[in-house]
Amino acid sequence: MSDPINPYASPVADLTPAPGERWVQDVSPSLRQTAVGLTLVYYGIVLLLLCVLVFMFGAMAAGLARNIIVGMLVFGAAGIGLVVACVLLLVGPLVCLAVPAQSGARSYLIGSVVFQAASIAYAVLANLAPVPIPPAVSLILSLLGVVGTVLFILFMKKLAEYIGHRRLADRARNLLATLVATVVLGGVLGLGAVVLTTAGIPAGTLGLVIGALGLLVLMLGLIAFVMYANLINALRKALRKR
Repeated sequence: MSDPINPYASPVADLTPAPGERWVQDVSPSLRQTAVGLTLVYYGIVLLLLCVLVFMFGAMAAGLARNIIVGMLVFGAAGIGLVVACVLLLVGPLVCLAVPAQSGARSYLIGSVVFQAASIAYAVLANLAPVPIPPAVSLILSLLGVVGTVLFILFMKKLAEYIGHRRLADRARNLLATLVATVVLGGVLGLGAVVLTTAGIPAGTLGLVIGALGLLVLMLGLIAFVMYANLINALRKALRKR
């Protein structure tokens, strides 16, 4: 910035922080509440992962021990943990709605909450509906959760840009690319399975191709899951650092 009185003076850098970076000097309560919401989401993800592992290995342990009581206790505890995890994953984004409006991230978050709620409602109704849901409709409704996740990632990207953390914003972009690749490959896997089956491909070859694609989709999905959890953890720490 030049001196208006002396035009020949050396330019002086404008050290005024960007609107989103002023939180470093004075953290707003809304950003602190957003950090709390992200913390709830993060621990919900961790608890969900632990419950899945308990269901997987608990079944093996109960089978080896041949003890029904132990199995009931393990699965009962995991079931309670699963319910708590779902509550955290639902409440967390609602708490995040306190994010400053000037960040431009709230609209993405609202969309994410709507789509995630619709996805959960579909999952409940799919098990309670007296009539079967058409496959095409079921496929479209099953994508609601994916759309909600994409919108939540966009929310985190916008929030990271608002507080001046470009690295976190870049990580959000990489996560989006990984998630899109996983969804696309999953679609290719499903379509390929139908095409190969109708084409009369030998069962051995068909199993090999579908197995390879399925393994690739699983690996990308696990990578995206880890990236998603780590991004939430890093962003919540960035908001609570000051």
